[in-house]
Amino acid sequence: MGTGLNQCFHNRQLAVEIVLGTALMAIARKVIVLDFNEVGAEHVYATAAVTLALSVGYYLIVIRRKGSNS
Repeated sequence: MGTGLNQCFHNRQLAVEIVLGTALMAIARKVIVLDFNEVGAEHVYATAAVTLALSVGYYLIVIRRKGSNS
């Protein structure tokens, strides 16, 4: 029974990692095509905050996964 729960947790963690990675790629594309002459400072700061939050979340998920494998 314990291995079933571990497998379920691993699958969910992997799914979260994939979602966060995809979101990071999407926001990176948004930053690349962002025209800084047309958007306000609020938009730039909001994009930076989202990028930072996604990066921290992805980092924590990956580190937790690697730590549990050791």
